[in-house]
Amino acid sequence: MPPAVVTERPWSPDNQYPPQYQSAFGGQRELGSNRPKPSRRIFLPFQQLAAGRPAFSSHLIAPAILAVAVNSLGSPCSQPVPRPHPFLMIDLAAIAVNLEQSSEGTWRCKSASSVSYPEWGNEACFQVEDVSFWFRHRNACILEAMKQYPPSGPVFDIGGGNGFVAKGMQDIGFEVVLLEPGAAGSRNAQRRGIQNVICAGLEDAGFVPASMAAVGLFDVIEHIAEDRKFLEMVGSYLWSNGRVYLTVPAYQALWSHEDVDAGHFRRYSRQALRELLKDAGFAVEFLTGFFQFLPPAILAGRVIPYRLGAAKAGAHDINGKLRAQHEVQSTLAMRLLQWLQGRELTQIRKRREATFGGSWLAVARKI
Repeated sequence: MPPAVVTERPWSPDNQYPPQYQSAFGGQRELGSNRPKPSRRIFLPFQQLAAGRPAFSSHLIAPAILAVAVNSLGSPCSQPVPRPHPFLMIDLAAIAVNLEQSSEGTWRCKSASSVSYPEWGNEACFQVEDVSFWFRHRNACILEAMKQYPPSGPVFDIGGGNGFVAKGMQDIGFEVVLLEPGAAGSRNAQRRGIQNVICAGLEDAGFVPASMAAVGLFDVIEHIAEDRKFLEMVGSYLWSNGRVYLTVPAYQALWSHEDVDAGHFRRYSRQALRELLKDAGFAVEFLTGFFQFLPPAILAGRVIPYRLGAAKAGAHDINGKLRAQHEVQSTLAMRLLQWLQGRELTQIRKRREATFGGSWLAVARKI
């Protein structure tokens, strides 16, 4: 059973884990410590990349929009500096009943359900994530929020795609388990060096109740038809006071072809997201808008053409389209975006909530 209360403490790569979780790590408790004693299953100091993705998101900007919004992409602000950190190998078989480990080292479920996500989504995103201002800035905002509101143990990145977010979390010392139902995304996450990869959806994996310290849902719940029911299920897997970190696209008024193609069911207002989390059994600790500079560009380059019935690009155009949207073309535009992104990161670092943005970022605690 998880601890009754998870106490707040400053973030550190050396945060201790509660003794009740030791069996999943394959180690014994050190005398007078809540941290598992290192066992033979500890990894060497971190040498590989790792991360988690956004689900193919509707906030990606079209080339014409970038001209409106500052011409192009920018590089991320305040990117975390990777640091060596020993990783504990989580024994997933101890907390999930429907998983089996493949010869490649990834975990797979014995049965799987369908998901509302295009088959080409992970591969298309994988081609642009490392150069994309959208993916990189989203990572920076997520990581800053996690530092301000740290998890009490490993973070289960559900719907983690190619591992881009999980990579960022691993780089700064968080333990991560990535769940991705898509085979392509799971392979890409393993290539990035994610230590624990599960090719399965959350419900299919068969986790036991109260087995997770924290959950990441980064551009995931908009792909779920019954989002409240899904969040309630997430809560059942969390420890008492366990945290959920999530991002979603903002404003139903910004709905366009990109949402349809991505398999979205909805976009969210700030109040609707707050009420959804509350109704699902969570207390919202932090809820802010980011990508505050994008809604006008999305409106001009996506929403208006969509409502006017303009033809959308075919699937064969998707890779070139995404790359054109995400690569930096202008030094001036890059500097402007860095400045705008830096302001948003400063707001998060100071725990100041913005009431406007192209996306919402929330931190909530199970109650």
